[in-house]
Amino acid sequence: MIFNSNQDRSAYWKHIQETYSEEEIKQAFAILKPNTLIALKMRYEEGRSFPEIAEALDRSISIARNHHNRGIFLLHKHFSQKDSAEKAKD
Repeated sequence: MIFNSNQDRSAYWKHIQETYSEEEIKQAFAILKPNTLIALKMRYEEGRSFPEIAEALDRSISIARNHHNRGIFLLHKHFSQKDSAEKAKD
């Protein structure tokens, strides 16, 4: 999956919520740095804008976006590896 737009990243967040259990998501969140997790939760659970996230993190808007983008990438990497491992067992 390629994440060229905020719409793609938002769709992937929704996919995670619909596909994986709460426990699996919690385990994936554990790999993220605190500010990255905060940025994702503020964006998708609270519907905050990047300027609002930047203000809450006391960082620039570009750093807030970086946290958000990195978080989506790391979650995708985590779940892709998990899915590949499960398919290999079958």
